[in-house]
Amino acid sequence: MRTHAIVLKLLMEGRKVICTPGNGGIFADPRVVRGKVKADDHAGLVELARATGALTIVGPEGPLVAGIGDKFAAAGLSFVGPFKDGASIEGSKAGCCELLMEAGVPIPRFKIFTDASDAIRYLGKAEFPLVIKADGLCSGKGVRIVKNFVEAAKAIEDFMVVKVFGEAGATIVIQEFLVGPELSMFAFVDSSGFALYTILSQDHKTVGNANTGPMTGGMGAIAPVPFAREELRQQIIKTIFEPTLATGARQGALFQGVLYAGLKVTSSGPCVLEFNCRPGDPETEVVLPLLKTPLGDILEAIPTGDLNRIGPLQWHDGSACIVVMAAENYPDKPVTGDVINGLNECGQLAVVPDHPGQIDDLHGGTECEDGVWKTAGGRVIGARCRAATHPLAVEGAYKGVHQVSWRGEKHREDIGAYAN
Repeated sequence: MRTHAIVLKLLMEGRKVICTPGNGGIFADPRVVRGKVKADDHAGLVELARATGALTIVGPEGPLVAGIGDKFAAAGLSFVGPFKDGASIEGSKAGCCELLMEAGVPIPRFKIFTDASDAIRYLGKAEFPLVIKADGLCSGKGVRIVKNFVEAAKAIEDFMVVKVFGEAGATIVIQEFLVGPELSMFAFVDSSGFALYTILSQDHKTVGNANTGPMTGGMGAIAPVPFAREELRQQIIKTIFEPTLATGARQGALFQGVLYAGLKVTSSGPCVLEFNCRPGDPETEVVLPLLKTPLGDILEAIPTGDLNRIGPLQWHDGSACIVVMAAENYPDKPVTGDVINGLNECGQLAVVPDHPGQIDDLHGGTECEDGVWKTAGGRVIGARCRAATHPLAVEGAYKGVHQVSWRGEKHREDIGAYAN
């Protein structure tokens, strides 16, 4: 869905777009050129960029953490994203905590463990609830909020002994649980370290209503956040982003590209839950419709180090909301291959609801076979609406949800409810 959102934004600006590997919904638009290269084929991606002369932006974290940015730099090709050292802020939760502690950035109290027995012993003197994180990449699912010793011990066993996420859980971070609303914010960072900052958005990470159930890759988002005033945004820039960027630069880890902060607003002020080395998902899907400054201009200025010529980012009035529709059994192994009802041949709503906002569909795990749309992943479609107000945007997104269906489909009913 994030890739689809970026593609649509660039197409609206009149840009030519090559996408790879993409999905059925993206390629339903004839303006998009299919790259036919897999995300883990770094050599193939470098060759595609060399052959086309295209500026490359990477959406998912996997290739960035694996060092695809270094491959592009070695080939002398324009690239939006960090080198491997910069991507480690997402690739290692433990490393991120240590960097932020050195930077003096507010973060939850934490302990790092490489031995399951040591982690279990620590639980005996810990106060619950706690947050337990697998150190490596887990597609947003390697985090558990545990309410007692039994749940915590189970999480440690799953991550470190059973290794449900492979070696990504060989090291874990145990953090205090913070109370307060969650927010997200991006920084566009150029090769000189200069940054421009977005409006605040709000993700909904758990699979169930009222923020219950296991963590996911994101079940919906809204932007901007009604309660988040400009003073809070400036505080986040000064106390979180700027010291993080400065400390990373001293350590030789340039966060070129898009640096994402997941935040909790506590009684003591904003605090970092996580940093990502790429555009957030599903926050990108609601931030980009409101961005007035051309995205293509921003992306072109990142590798050349002249983002300062863009000036402060400009924003449209109004609000945006996206509600993610997921496959049966998500976030565990999702059921795929179910027929999706309610879409036309372009993958958009066959029947557009009567609503003053702009409603569209963003595709994630979809494929089209002989004109029939089917599920092909966990987070399948996002119903999105941009409207004049927050309530209208939420209403429009849910109107879009109700036009689409498939067996086993599930979504949250409370996206945007915690933003006031």
